[in-house]
Amino acid sequence: MKITDILTEKCWKGYEKKGMKTMFGKRVPNCVKKESLGEDLDGKYANWDHEESADYSKHLEKTFGEPDEATDEQTVWHNIDGFKRVVCRDEYILHGSPAPHYDFVYSYVDMEVPEELSDELAKCSGSILIDHLKNEVGARCGSLTANATTLNFVMDVIAGREEPSKEKYEGRILAMKDMFSKGERYELDWWPDESGDADPKNPYYAENVEERLVKLDPKGPKNLKTLKKRSRYEKRKAALAQPDDINEGPNDPAIFKAVFTAGGPGAGKSYVVRNSGFEAMGFKIINSDIAFEKMLKQMKMDATPDNIYSPQGQETRDKAKDVTKKRQEMYTNTGRLGLVMDGTGKDYEKIVRMSEKLKRFGYETAMVFVNTDLETALARNEKRDRTLPAEQVKSMWSQVQNNIGKFQRYFKQDMIIIDNSDDSDIQSAITNAYNQIGSWSQQTPNNPIAQKWLSQQKEN
Repeated sequence: MKITDILTEKCWKGYEKKGMKTMFGKRVPNCVKKESLGEDLDGKYANWDHEESADYSKHLEKTFGEPDEATDEQTVWHNIDGFKRVVCRDEYILHGSPAPHYDFVYSYVDMEVPEELSDELAKCSGSILIDHLKNEVGARCGSLTANATTLNFVMDVIAGREEPSKEKYEGRILAMKDMFSKGERYELDWWPDESGDADPKNPYYAENVEERLVKLDPKGPKNLKTLKKRSRYEKRKAALAQPDDINEGPNDPAIFKAVFTAGGPGAGKSYVVRNSGFEAMGFKIINSDIAFEKMLKQMKMDATPDNIYSPQGQETRDKAKDVTKKRQEMYTNTGRLGLVMDGTGKDYEKIVRMSEKLKRFGYETAMVFVNTDLETALARNEKRDRTLPAEQVKSMWSQVQNNIGKFQRYFKQDMIIIDNSDDSDIQSAITNAYNQIGSWSQQTPNNPIAQKWLSQQKEN
């Protein structure tokens, strides 16, 4: 009998090894039924081996309801939270990149990966799972947030917006963790995060339960003994509070380019931004309204004028602006990335100040002005979730109209006007804007400050 026969033989599901015993002349593991993981893990989780993955599965149930499939080994949800499929498995896989953690939740999307990129992506992370037959890509991490970050990296690699390297991938994950450690919520345009998984204040992370992440990092906080009485969020924040560097390269698309969007309420700026291919060109969208509307939704507040202009609504708006400002600073200070500054355009002086500040960083600026007639603006405002009083819409529309000439004189040839009134040919206008901005974004920066920065980066 070989010693490997003893060491590798395992107990069946729901049982664990308690010493050895002799059976039919052979030494075999003495398998006994496992004790329950606790009162909270009865029912479908009674036979799960890992409390951590069971906890997370229950966390998902609170938002998405009962899983579509449930076994003693996994729970499965279909078509939730922007994913084709989410699977939480009864496993606890140690993964050392970019820092020690455990994996147990899988997220899948439909995505065709060119075969020549398969090996490159595999080298980036073992968490990237590619199925060429199904044209499906999965991510395996310890949270939906990490999975969304991983899948977003794959999307960017396929689109040519990102280099397929382990360093680039780990930079994305570390940036996400850094935001979490600072109490900031991580966001992606395509991922709705319906469960609030990326919110550090999510009750799942605030429960007073044993924190596993702290155990993984030998360089973690020195005051581990005091962590027992702290919330899961506080423990995770302490465990992840390690300085991380995020460096973008000089060859990033749309580098040192910033596009301001302007238009009155109901002009359709968000629609134009979504359909103009800005993100495909490498631009980062800066719009506090996105964060504001998500925060209102999380607070279960309808986007009505009364709620928006209430003290709580205005406090929430200020928080959304602060989060958006920090995101912009990260993009500009670390990598001089391309920006789309989404706003109303009613404050000409404010936009000029922002433009001049970016120019001092080396940026070149342009504007896409989305215009409508007043009738269209009023009609669309009534259909929005976040409506405004009619008189306020008229006032804002007039302010924006009065600034068109000023913007043209400031941005000169780098200003594009799109007519998005109900009777306009909006698709042709968007296509024209895409072509103009695309050509402009690919031009080598002319600003001397940008040229100096690029030269220094290439030397390093």
